[in-house]
Amino acid sequence: MTDTAAETIKDRRRGRPAQFDTDRVEAAIADLFWERGYDGVSVSDITAATGLSKSSLYNSFGGKAALFEAALARYHAQTVRTGADWLAAHDGSDPMDKLDRLFSGPADDVHGRNDARGCFLCNTSADGLSGDRKARAPDIDTLVGDGFQILEDGLFALFSRYAPQAGRDRIRDAARLALTTYIGLRIRSRTKPARTEMDAVRNATVQAVRLILK
Repeated sequence: MTDTAAETIKDRRRGRPAQFDTDRVEAAIADLFWERGYDGVSVSDITAATGLSKSSLYNSFGGKAALFEAALARYHAQTVRTGADWLAAHDGSDPMDKLDRLFSGPADDVHGRNDARGCFLCNTSADGLSGDRKARAPDIDTLVGDGFQILEDGLFALFSRYAPQAGRDRIRDAARLALTTYIGLRIRSRTKPARTEMDAVRNATVQAVRLILK
């Protein structure tokens, strides 16, 4: 893909003085798409949430597809990379405790914060994209794929610290199992399953990872 969707937006804005708080507007747009998905958000919804006219939106950001791409790129930069860096950090923490905390996140959001939005990256992957939409924004698939790879690499680094003797293949298998479980928990959290159900999946996967790396 090009550098990022966010860089493309900056290029479009060059030479024009900002007439609004760009960060606030981008955050509002990202929240809309995260909560409702691409098909659940209209341009009218975006103008209502941002206070901008349709012409201002299109002049500054482009059409709805470009707005969605920029929202996902923002999430990718601010949330996905931050999470992967946290996983990979050599911070003296217990790796299995950190994995347990990762898996606890979806249940904590649903049952502790009443937040059932799931993960913007996971939602985009699960919801799919219509044919014409996909043709207009091929960078979306790249953002999703890159995001999952970044998280997998963070888990690989975490497990390498836990069990360096396990070997790269088993560590990679464990990272992919953990990532798949995390994606599933985030998507499943949108339906607000019982905490006990989510905890059972978390505990079983942590034990499975331990066995793989043994």
